[in-house]
Amino acid sequence: MSLNKKYAYPTTPKAKKEAIILGDKYRFTILTSRLLRIEYNEDGYFEDNATQTVINREFDVPNFTVEETENLIKITTEYLELTYTKEKFSKQSLSIQYIGKNNSVSAGTSCTIWYFNQNAPLPGTARTLDGVNGACALEPSIMSRHTITILDDSSTATLREDGFIEPRKHIGIDNYLFCYGDVRKGFDFKACLKDFYKLTGNTPLLPRFALGNWWSRYHAYTQEEYTSLIKRFKKEEVPFSVAVIDMDWHYVAIDSKYGTGW
Repeated sequence: MSLNKKYAYPTTPKAKKEAIILGDKYRFTILTSRLLRIEYNEDGYFEDNATQTVINREFDVPNFTVEETENLIKITTEYLELTYTKEKFSKQSLSIQYIGKNNSVSAGTSCTIWYFNQNAPLPGTARTLDGVNGACALEPSIMSRHTITILDDSSTATLREDGFIEPRKHIGIDNYLFCYGDVRKGFDFKACLKDFYKLTGNTPLLPRFALGNWWSRYHAYTQEEYTSLIKRFKKEEVPFSVAVIDMDWHYVAIDSKYGTGW
Protein backbone atom coordinates (compact mmCIF):
# COMPACT_ATOMS: atom_id res chain seq x y z
CA MET A 1 0.00 0.00 0.00
CA SER A 2 1.38 3.41 -0.94
CA LEU A 3 0.13 6.95 -0.48
CA ASN A 4 -1.00 8.88 -3.54
CA LYS A 5 1.82 11.33 -4.22
CA LYS A 6 -0.54 14.29 -4.40
CA TYR A 7 -1.38 13.78 -0.71
CA ALA A 8 2.24 13.46 0.46
CA TYR A 9 3.45 16.56 2.27
CA PRO A 10 6.76 17.89 0.87
CA THR A 11 9.55 17.70 3.44
CA THR A 12 13.30 18.38 3.70
CA PRO A 13 14.05 16.69 7.01
CA LYS A 14 17.82 16.16 6.84
CA ALA A 15 20.06 18.89 8.17
CA LYS A 16 23.31 19.66 6.41
CA LYS A 17 26.26 17.65 7.71
CA GLU A 18 28.24 20.80 8.40
CA ALA A 19 25.61 21.84 10.97
CA ILE A 20 25.86 18.63 13.04
CA ILE A 21 28.02 17.75 16.06
CA LEU A 22 27.66 14.01 16.65
CA GLY A 23 28.60 11.76 19.56
CA ASP A 24 27.77 8.17 20.56
CA LYS A 25 24.62 9.17 22.46
CA TYR A 26 24.18 12.86 21.65
CA ARG A 27 23.71 15.04 18.60
CA PHE A 28 23.55 18.81 18.27
CA THR A 29 22.30 20.52 15.11
CA ILE A 30 23.00 24.23 14.69
CA LEU A 31 20.05 25.32 12.56
CA THR A 32 20.57 29.05 13.08
CA SER A 33 22.69 31.10 15.45
CA ARG A 34 19.65 31.12 17.77
CA LEU A 35 17.86 27.85 16.97
CA LEU A 36 19.40 24.54 18.08
CA ARG A 37 18.28 20.94 17.94
CA ILE A 38 19.56 18.86 20.86
CA GLU A 39 19.18 15.06 20.95
CA TYR A 40 20.13 12.34 23.41
CA ASN A 41 19.46 8.62 23.02
CA GLU A 42 20.98 5.77 25.00
CA ASP A 43 20.67 3.56 21.89
CA GLY A 44 22.64 6.03 19.79
CA TYR A 45 19.73 6.41 17.35
CA PHE A 46 18.84 9.84 15.98
CA GLU A 47 15.71 10.60 13.93
CA ASP A 48 16.27 11.97 10.42
CA ASN A 49 12.70 11.64 9.18
CA ALA A 50 10.27 14.51 9.29
CA THR A 51 7.72 14.44 12.11
CA GLN A 52 4.15 15.61 12.48
CA THR A 53 5.62 18.86 13.83
CA VAL A 54 8.97 19.36 12.09
CA ILE A 55 9.22 19.08 8.29
CA ASN A 56 12.36 21.06 7.43
CA ARG A 57 15.87 20.97 8.92
CA GLU A 58 17.72 22.02 5.78
CA PHE A 59 18.74 25.46 7.01
CA ASP A 60 21.72 27.45 5.78
CA VAL A 61 24.60 26.62 8.10
CA PRO A 62 25.39 29.57 10.40
CA ASN A 63 28.86 30.48 11.62
CA PHE A 64 29.81 28.63 14.80
CA THR A 65 32.85 27.13 16.49
CA VAL A 66 33.35 23.89 18.43
CA GLU A 67 35.90 23.38 21.18
CA GLU A 68 36.14 19.78 22.37
CA THR A 69 38.10 17.86 24.99
CA GLU A 70 37.67 14.31 26.25
CA ASN A 71 34.85 15.27 28.62
CA LEU A 72 33.57 18.62 27.37
CA ILE A 73 32.09 20.30 24.30
CA LYS A 74 31.67 24.04 23.88
CA ILE A 75 29.69 25.35 20.90
CA THR A 76 29.67 29.08 20.23
CA THR A 77 27.43 30.95 17.79
CA GLU A 78 26.87 34.63 17.21
CA TYR A 79 24.38 34.72 20.10
CA LEU A 80 25.19 31.93 22.56
CA GLU A 81 27.66 29.49 24.09
CA LEU A 82 26.55 25.90 24.74
CA THR A 83 28.52 23.84 27.26
CA TYR A 84 28.04 20.05 27.51
CA THR A 85 29.89 17.47 29.65
CA LYS A 86 29.07 14.48 27.38
CA GLU A 87 26.82 12.87 29.99
CA LYS A 88 23.07 12.26 29.99
CA PHE A 89 21.28 15.57 29.51
CA SER A 90 20.62 17.24 32.87
CA LYS A 91 20.89 20.63 34.55
CA GLN A 92 24.43 19.67 35.55
CA SER A 93 25.60 18.47 32.14
CA LEU A 94 24.06 20.93 29.67
CA SER A 95 23.76 24.70 29.82
CA ILE A 96 23.71 27.70 27.49
CA GLN A 97 25.11 31.15 28.16
CA TYR A 98 23.28 33.80 26.16
CA ILE A 99 25.93 36.29 25.06
CA GLY A 100 23.87 38.51 22.75
CA LYS A 101 24.75 39.40 19.21
CA ASN A 102 28.53 39.49 18.81
CA ASN A 103 29.09 39.07 22.56
CA SER A 104 27.15 42.21 23.47
CA VAL A 105 25.90 40.89 26.84
CA SER A 106 28.31 40.56 29.75
CA ALA A 107 28.86 37.04 31.08
CA GLY A 108 26.95 36.32 34.26
CA THR A 109 24.26 38.92 33.56
CA SER A 110 20.98 37.99 35.25
CA CYS A 111 18.68 35.66 33.25
CA THR A 112 21.32 34.86 30.60
CA ILE A 113 22.17 31.27 31.63
CA TRP A 114 19.83 28.43 30.66
CA TYR A 115 20.04 24.93 32.14
CA PHE A 116 18.59 21.81 30.52
CA ASN A 117 14.79 21.48 30.90
CA GLN A 118 14.47 25.00 32.26
CA ASN A 119 11.42 26.44 30.54
CA ALA A 120 9.10 29.35 31.32
CA PRO A 121 7.05 29.89 28.16
CA LEU A 122 4.06 32.11 27.67
CA PRO A 123 0.79 30.15 27.26
CA GLY A 124 -0.23 29.17 23.75
CA THR A 125 -3.57 27.67 22.80
CA ALA A 126 -5.83 24.73 23.67
CA ARG A 127 -6.23 21.78 21.33
CA THR A 128 -9.96 21.53 21.94
CA LEU A 129 -12.72 23.18 23.96
CA ASP A 130 -14.71 19.94 24.28
CA GLY A 131 -16.00 19.65 27.83
CA VAL A 132 -14.72 23.08 28.80
CA ASN A 133 -16.96 25.26 30.97
CA GLY A 134 -15.12 28.44 31.86
CA ALA A 135 -11.33 28.82 31.92
CA CYS A 136 -9.05 26.00 30.78
CA ALA A 137 -5.34 25.30 30.91
CA LEU A 138 -3.37 26.37 27.83
CA GLU A 139 -0.51 24.47 26.25
CA PRO A 140 2.98 26.03 26.33
CA SER A 141 4.09 28.17 23.39
CA ILE A 142 7.54 28.86 21.93
CA MET A 143 7.36 32.46 23.15
CA SER A 144 8.65 33.73 26.47
CA ARG A 145 9.68 36.77 28.45
CA HIS A 146 12.94 34.98 29.19
CA THR A 147 15.90 33.94 27.07
CA ILE A 148 15.22 30.41 25.78
CA THR A 149 12.14 28.26 25.15
CA ILE A 150 11.78 24.57 24.28
CA LEU A 151 9.84 22.79 21.55
CA ASP A 152 9.77 19.16 22.71
CA ASP A 153 9.46 16.87 19.68
CA SER A 154 10.57 13.71 21.51
CA SER A 155 7.32 11.75 21.19
CA THR A 156 5.89 13.11 17.96
CA ALA A 157 5.07 10.54 15.28
CA THR A 158 7.35 10.49 12.25
CA LEU A 159 6.53 10.85 8.56
CA ARG A 160 7.96 8.07 6.44
CA GLU A 161 9.34 8.74 2.97
CA ASP A 162 6.17 7.24 1.48
CA GLY A 163 4.07 9.86 3.32
CA PHE A 164 2.56 7.62 5.99
CA ILE A 165 2.78 8.32 9.73
CA GLU A 166 4.28 5.91 12.24
CA PRO A 167 5.21 6.07 15.94
CA ARG A 168 8.83 6.59 16.89
CA LYS A 169 10.71 3.35 17.37
CA HIS A 170 13.42 4.88 19.54
CA ILE A 171 12.37 7.19 22.34
CA GLY A 172 14.93 9.67 23.60
CA ILE A 173 15.30 13.43 23.96
CA ASP A 174 14.60 15.50 20.86
CA ASN A 175 14.26 19.19 21.67
CA TYR A 176 14.49 22.42 19.71
CA LEU A 177 15.80 25.41 21.63
CA PHE A 178 14.57 28.83 20.55
CA CYS A 179 17.15 31.27 21.90
CA TYR A 180 15.47 34.55 21.01
CA GLY A 181 15.44 36.39 24.34
CA ASP A 182 17.58 39.40 25.12
CA VAL A 183 17.89 40.75 28.66
CA ARG A 184 17.98 44.31 27.30
CA LYS A 185 15.56 44.24 24.36
CA GLY A 186 13.20 41.45 25.42
CA PHE A 187 12.14 38.42 23.40
CA ASP A 188 12.44 38.74 19.61
CA PHE A 189 8.97 37.38 18.87
CA LYS A 190 9.04 38.02 15.11
CA ALA A 191 12.39 36.31 14.51
CA CYS A 192 11.33 33.36 16.66
CA LEU A 193 8.06 32.94 14.75
CA LYS A 194 9.80 33.28 11.39
CA ASP A 195 12.23 30.44 12.18
CA PHE A 196 9.44 28.36 13.70
CA TYR A 197 7.56 28.53 10.41
CA LYS A 198 10.73 27.61 8.53
CA LEU A 199 11.11 24.57 10.78
CA THR A 200 7.49 23.41 10.82
CA GLY A 201 6.07 24.81 7.58
CA ASN A 202 3.85 27.80 6.91
CA THR A 203 0.31 27.81 8.24
CA PRO A 204 -1.91 26.54 5.38
CA LEU A 205 -4.51 28.88 3.93
CA LEU A 206 -8.09 27.87 4.61
CA PRO A 207 -9.71 26.33 1.52
CA ARG A 208 -12.41 28.43 -0.09
CA PHE A 209 -15.15 25.90 0.71
CA ALA A 210 -14.48 26.26 4.44
CA LEU A 211 -15.31 29.96 4.43
CA GLY A 212 -19.02 29.53 3.77
CA ASN A 213 -21.85 28.40 6.08
CA TRP A 214 -21.42 25.13 7.99
CA TRP A 215 -24.04 22.81 9.45
CA SER A 216 -22.93 20.59 12.31
CA ARG A 217 -25.25 19.15 14.92
CA TYR A 218 -24.47 16.54 17.56
CA HIS A 219 -27.41 14.31 16.67
CA ALA A 220 -27.98 10.68 15.67
CA TYR A 221 -29.39 11.37 12.22
CA THR A 222 -30.92 8.67 10.07
CA GLN A 223 -30.20 8.77 6.36
CA GLU A 224 -33.74 9.95 5.68
CA GLU A 225 -33.47 12.77 8.24
CA TYR A 226 -30.23 14.05 6.80
CA THR A 227 -31.55 13.91 3.24
CA SER A 228 -34.62 15.88 4.35
CA LEU A 229 -32.36 18.43 6.06
CA ILE A 230 -30.45 19.10 2.84
CA LYS A 231 -33.69 19.50 0.91
CA ARG A 232 -34.99 21.92 3.55
CA PHE A 233 -31.93 24.13 3.12
CA LYS A 234 -32.54 24.19 -0.62
CA LYS A 235 -36.22 24.97 -0.18
CA GLU A 236 -35.47 27.86 2.20
CA GLU A 237 -32.73 29.09 -0.17
CA VAL A 238 -30.11 29.02 2.57
CA PRO A 239 -26.72 28.29 0.99
CA PHE A 240 -24.06 26.36 2.86
CA SER A 241 -20.69 24.92 1.96
CA VAL A 242 -20.06 22.14 4.46
CA ALA A 243 -22.35 19.58 6.07
CA VAL A 244 -20.82 17.73 9.00
CA ILE A 245 -22.04 14.40 10.32
CA ASP A 246 -20.85 14.78 13.90
CA MET A 247 -20.21 11.90 16.32
CA ASP A 248 -23.23 9.62 16.33
CA TRP A 249 -22.59 8.04 12.96
CA HIS A 250 -20.91 5.14 14.82
CA TYR A 251 -21.89 3.01 17.79
CA VAL A 252 -21.05 4.64 21.11
CA ALA A 253 -23.07 2.50 23.53
CA ILE A 254 -20.93 -0.63 23.61
CA ASP A 255 -20.10 -3.21 26.27
CA SER A 256 -17.45 -1.79 28.62
CA LYS A 257 -15.35 -4.92 28.19
CA TYR A 258 -14.49 -3.62 24.72
CA GLY A 259 -13.46 -0.20 25.99
CA THR A 260 -15.28 2.94 24.93
CA GLY A 261 -17.18 3.78 21.77
CA TRP A 262 -15.26 7.02 21.51
